[in-house]
Amino acid sequence: LKHLIAKTEEEYIQLAIQLASDISALSTLRMTLRELMLKSPVCDGPKFAQSLESTYRRLWRRYCRGEMPAQKQLDMMQQAAAEKPLLKVSDSTVVKVNGINPVATSIPNHSTPGSGNQ
Repeated sequence: LKHLIAKTEEEYIQLAIQLASDISALSTLRMTLRELMLKSPVCDGPKFAQSLESTYRRLWRRYCRGEMPAQKQLDMMQQAAAEKPLLKVSDSTVVKVNGINPVATSIPNHSTPGSGNQ
């Protein structure tokens, strides 16, 4: 199915049009998908479990050595986000580059106790 991998949105659209236009290719693809799926690593339970166990062991060994790559990556991302300047959207709204709004929203809350919108 590598021939169906698109690198851009435009390429994806072209592949979709091409496949939709070629009824025989589409039919062949549909008839072979089940077999392809059954032969794929996704459906190989024992191999998947073995690989997952191996990953757990590797992560455990890293943890025992004091290595926590996920935490290091998170720290680096937080540091990078803190170093980025704020992006001014309008006079009353400031939004961080990573999408977090550090100020309270200016949208009024019109819910009332009896309206159920609390």
